[in-house]
Amino acid sequence: MSDSHVDALVFFGATGDLAYKKIFPALYAMVPAGKALGTEFGMAEEYPMASVGFGLVAEPAGVDAAASIAEMRGILENYAAKGVPEDLVDAAKRSEVAAAEFQRNSIPGLANVWSNALAAEGRTSPDEDVEALKKVTVADVDPRNSPRGKRILESMRKICLALPDTSEGLQFGQSVWRAGKKVFAQAYCYEERWQVGFWVGVHAQLLMTDDPRYTIPPYMGHNGWIALDVSKKHSERELQSLALESYRHFALKRMLAKLAS
Repeated sequence: MSDSHVDALVFFGATGDLAYKKIFPALYAMVPAGKALGTEFGMAEEYPMASVGFGLVAEPAGVDAAASIAEMRGILENYAAKGVPEDLVDAAKRSEVAAAEFQRNSIPGLANVWSNALAAEGRTSPDEDVEALKKVTVADVDPRNSPRGKRILESMRKICLALPDTSEGLQFGQSVWRAGKKVFAQAYCYEERWQVGFWVGVHAQLLMTDDPRYTIPPYMGHNGWIALDVSKKHSERELQSLALESYRHFALKRMLAKLAS
């Protein structure tokens, strides 16, 4: 009869480098720290912006898994809240540069780096690939840490959190603001474009999209949401008006009473 059991944890949202260089080592450390009998980790699917990973933690029979699950969540929530740290980006850059240089030591590897540079990246040589890797910054990896991202989030926090019973959180890696439990505003960067989203109603969408800054977002547009491009600049007065309208739509009566008073 086995004297241990295994808890399986599945997590979403971490990029491959983040998982391999930060999350996995932090979880492996549970063994020497006496928090687990053994651990196994792997990536199920990897994408540029988010990935799916899994972790197996072996514990003595009868041990409550809550502590291991809490530790896993703590590790993930730390990176979700604070963003990707600079030392991780530097480590990933060194790893990628070293791998690119090492590939040149064999004929197949040399052929691979040249074909990747010319065909996949549209560059003139592998050296340009290496130089591009060296120039990657924290802002490139996590737009929330860019100067523009920080200004947008600062404005959104000031406006949204000034309303009664509101809170800030993350949803699928995006910053969101809730009225009670319901999301009424969001900010995200997709394909190097910063956008903020609010509920305005289906009828208002038709009028607002005459302005090219406004678009109807996929997945949420049919529910009356609008997206405003704030990549270059934004007006806090405009954001405040949109946030207030959206808040009123989702807020409970007691919250609206606080707003009125």
